[in-house]
Amino acid sequence: MAKINVEQILDRAKLLNKKGRYRESYALYKQVLNSFPQNIRAKKAVEQLINIKINDSNHNPPSEVINKLLHLFNNKKFSSVIEKVQALTYQYPRASILWNILGISAYQTHMPDKAIKAYKKALSINPDYAEAYNNMGVALKDLGKIDKAIQIFNKAILIKPDYVEAYNNLGNAYKDQYKSEDAIKAYKKAISLKPDYAEAYNNLGNSLNDLGRFKEAIEFINKSISLKPNYVLAFNNLGVVLATQGKLDEAINAFKKALLINPDYADAYNNIGNALKDQGKIQDAIGAFKNAILINSDFSKAYNNIGKLLLDQGKFQDAIDEFKNALLADPSYLEAYNNKGIALGHQNKFQEAINVFKKAIILKPDYAEAFNNLGKVLDDQGKQ
Repeated sequence: MAKINVEQILDRAKLLNKKGRYRESYALYKQVLNSFPQNIRAKKAVEQLINIKINDSNHNPPSEVINKLLHLFNNKKFSSVIEKVQALTYQYPRASILWNILGISAYQTHMPDKAIKAYKKALSINPDYAEAYNNMGVALKDLGKIDKAIQIFNKAILIKPDYVEAYNNLGNAYKDQYKSEDAIKAYKKAISLKPDYAEAYNNLGNSLNDLGRFKEAIEFINKSISLKPNYVLAFNNLGVVLATQGKLDEAINAFKKALLINPDYADAYNNIGNALKDQGKIQDAIGAFKNAILINSDFSKAYNNIGKLLLDQGKFQDAIDEFKNALLADPSYLEAYNNKGIALGHQNKFQEAINVFKKAIILKPDYAEAFNNLGKVLDDQGKQ
């Protein structure tokens, strides 16, 4: 070990020590001592670190406690985890791992704001906690704070350059911004680090589909299925790509494979409904949409899809009822507002239609289709 390398290692160890990354710092100092047992700087640092690690151990609960929490988490008993972790944080307020577990449990129980607060606490204790950054990014993304999520995922990657999950999540965030090329780069980086990463192959296929690169999309989604044969989402996504190409029979077969693996996969039934509709099999399509709703009573898209088919059949009141159901499930569903307004217009209920179109426009001031339909209704009433 050359002298310059020894000095570099010692400087690196000192920096890690300042950041509270004691385990890594200790390992570097021991590396120096293995070659140079009398190195005074390394010997003193190791003595200090032994004391720090002894004292710091009091900040964390015993490993068996953590293991019990993780067992509960893996069995999806998230409320129990939250209750137990909150009690433990009074005893171990500086245990960053507890705050991270609290965060992921809160996220699983649909409390993203509480999750983010917990991750921030973890990071205030351990600023180099890459997993907490990654988990926070996921929560921010779900809250629609995509730019912030991207910054956070990049922080996780800066701390841990081989963090494959963070690259995959970064790709998902870019995809939500319709930045397909950036998403593809992130997914490919994840795959380069973990060549058997089925989720990244699937996500890569989805982004290629968004760019109309269907052959490549199918290739990568099939790769994800070869790595994970019971990958329900991949079979569903394969069906979506095939349907986009007009290969409806093949698409339906893919959706059915997803349902063989998970009979309660509502999205697959909804997608089968769309494919059947495109084949002109209207009643079969309605049946598929209803199956989706039987599984998920809040499936707003399935209600809307039934409503559109009824609207095309001239069954305006039945269609309106379905659009109402869609809006009960999702009060911000723009397309359902627009479709409901169209159906009301066909019933000559012009003022109700106007009110509905205006609701859609309030939610999305640049919603061109709602503006256009509003103009038609006003024109029908002679209100230019």
